[in-house]
Amino acid sequence: MSESLPKPIENQEKVENTAEVQLDEQRRDFEIEIKGQRFGFSEIQPAHPSDTLLVHLPGFGEDTKQYIEPMHNVMGKSHCTLALNGYGETYSKEQLISALEQAIQKSGKQHVILHGSSFGAGVAYDLISTGEFVTRNKIVGAILETPFIDKKHLKSRVRSLPDSVLLRGSILFEKVRNLKSLAPSQEGLLALTSAQKRSIITEALREKTNNSGQKVTTPIHLIFVENESISDNEGIVETLQSQAESISFSTFPSADDNGHHIKQDAYEHMWLEEKRVKDEFTRK
Repeated sequence: MSESLPKPIENQEKVENTAEVQLDEQRRDFEIEIKGQRFGFSEIQPAHPSDTLLVHLPGFGEDTKQYIEPMHNVMGKSHCTLALNGYGETYSKEQLISALEQAIQKSGKQHVILHGSSFGAGVAYDLISTGEFVTRNKIVGAILETPFIDKKHLKSRVRSLPDSVLLRGSILFEKVRNLKSLAPSQEGLLALTSAQKRSIITEALREKTNNSGQKVTTPIHLIFVENESISDNEGIVETLQSQAESISFSTFPSADDNGHHIKQDAYEHMWLEEKRVKDEFTRK
């Protein structure tokens, strides 16, 4: 690889604690049912009209309802945030696309940015690899946080394990980001059934690299952690450089107790960086 990963962004400036900021936007929760499977969404509409929609796709077990409010605040409150609250009882790409497209098209926004964390980042990359999905939904960019793309792009010590072992050990992937300092009343972890865990991990391990022969045209920004313990960051960059027309990346300090997650006091700085990227995507 000719290009090395960047140094982590240090927390050099003091950022206001957004947990205390009162939202003056409109927030609502709603469901879309596709073939008997319900997909929950949370939406925050900005106080002032905006043509930009940020669609958040959650990581394994992530409680998006407590994640999107501080993220929305730090990223400037100048766009509409739409968050998927789970992948249903059994993961289905076809049903997920139908639900997402209904939610996106109801918003009526002209600039749509996919924002995925961990497993959700892999889902986002899978979606933008389909040109029809990008065109139909006016996707102008994708932000992939600590991406878990597929088994091929895991650290060698994890990749060498049989799928059956990884499925049985799905609890290893259940320790999601801890945002207690930003949302002290929330635990940040959704209870998943065994069937949901198996379904999501099976999808997470499935190869998602673009083999169509056509470049992914959607600009991609990757958010990495410095001491990543699960995903192969350099392998991901190498693959995406060969398969996508435009990628960029930033690196942040990793959590002390989990090398796949952002350090807790770096979240706000990461969201400020994502705001910069979001604004670049919408200007193009």
